[in-house]
Amino acid sequence: MPRLLSPFGPGASPRRPAPRRAAIALACALAVALPTASQAAPSPAADAPVMISQPIRVSVNAMQLAPFDPATALSVRVMDDSPANLRLLDWVRRSLIARGYRIGGDDAPLILDIDTVASNAPARPNADRSVLGLRGQAGTGQDEDSVDVTVRLFSNRQGSVIGGDVDAPPASLGQPDLRIDAGLTERASGRRVWQGWASVTAPTLGLEDQGLVLADPLIAEFGKATRAKILTLPAGTLNRP
Repeated sequence: MPRLLSPFGPGASPRRPAPRRAAIALACALAVALPTASQAAPSPAADAPVMISQPIRVSVNAMQLAPFDPATALSVRVMDDSPANLRLLDWVRRSLIARGYRIGGDDAPLILDIDTVASNAPARPNADRSVLGLRGQAGTGQDEDSVDVTVRLFSNRQGSVIGGDVDAPPASLGQPDLRIDAGLTERASGRRVWQGWASVTAPTLGLEDQGLVLADPLIAEFGKATRAKILTLPAGTLNRP
């Protein structure tokens, strides 16, 4: 009977596949060794300070709409659970506690809602591309109405016959302006009893740090009536309350 040769060579034995548990162990080891995206780029810690490179101005306004007991426990809410808002929530809570206010649970009798709004200055108007100009004037009697027609021959800033069309200038946006709106509401009645807002224009700070800069000045006016109070924060390190 002819001898059958092994495909692995003379005298070789077939190689058995690795056990399934070995592959699972290898996958687990790689999962532990490789950092996730969130681990590679962590958000700033809640207690990280804000570095202010130059003095900035903060404006604060507040209105007391109805009396409330400052000893009443309150809960603080932000728009979402993003890292920036959770960090702002932490700074606001600490500012309240430092001033003697009591933070309660989600069912506290008072609710303080915190919202942030970022905006820019409007852009420049579009360039005047018209070559013809019309101007009308209505009179009070017969044959007193008149219409003037003008032709713009040359202009380097507007549309004209010789100068040609003029492109619109690039939009000019102001520096980011951040505002924090705060409103205190009675849970049982739904009545708003206090509201305040603070704004800052700080081109050297990111929006998240701008919100932290506003937290303590706004809470300093909590429960009060304040009109256009201007504060100047010096350059330096602003620590968490």
